[in-house]
Amino acid sequence: MELDPAAWPLHDARARDNELPETCLSDGPQTMIRRGTPESVIVSLDQQPQCSTAALALKDLLLADENRFDVELQVRGQGNHRGVEAA
Repeated sequence: MELDPAAWPLHDARARDNELPETCLSDGPQTMIRRGTPESVIVSLDQQPQCSTAALALKDLLLADENRFDVELQVRGQGNHRGVEAA
């Protein structure tokens, strides 16, 4: 598995803690990896409002009443039900 150049194993981030903020400012958000799994992201204060705005837009999209896809869903409780067999 090849890691993203902006990904830092946690032990490297701890060992090079003075380099991490500078890299974040010059190269953008940096991902922290723990046990091979992306765990957190370090973002500069300049980029943080963009992240918050994107998260709010996604939340609004997911919670919107209008359909986002051309899929017809049955109203809950009005579908075809199978009978339950006693064991």
